[in-house]
Amino acid sequence: MELYKSRFFGIKYFEESKTIYSFWVTEDMTIEQYKSELTIYANFCREYKPVNYLVNNSNSSFTITPDIQDWIVKNIFSLTMHKDAKKFALVVSPDLFAQVSIEQVVDDNPNIIQTVYFDSDQSAWNWINNK
Repeated sequence: MELYKSRFFGIKYFEESKTIYSFWVTEDMTIEQYKSELTIYANFCREYKPVNYLVNNSNSSFTITPDIQDWIVKNIFSLTMHKDAKKFALVVSPDLFAQVSIEQVVDDNPNIIQTVYFDSDQSAWNWINNK
């Protein structure tokens, strides 16, 4: 079920696997637009309480600075993760700086659930569905 789509970002929810799937459409945005999109994502995560999270960053080359990394940990992860959450799949960007910056966000958050990085949606879905 499609929950949200803008020119930057999209969010879908899959009831059967209790997975929230998000994907970046473009990296051409300001820091405030980036934060706004993530806040919308966090609100849907609070509403649907997914067990699994799949974030596709393959179309993003947006580099997350240390200040934004701190903001994500404090303002997004704290709202999205809950006690029943199990898996966090990240499809990485081919842009090395963008990939490293998202890995730093995850690594800097001690409360993050089991996280695995992938190079495609298919391999991430296989992991979420235990295939």
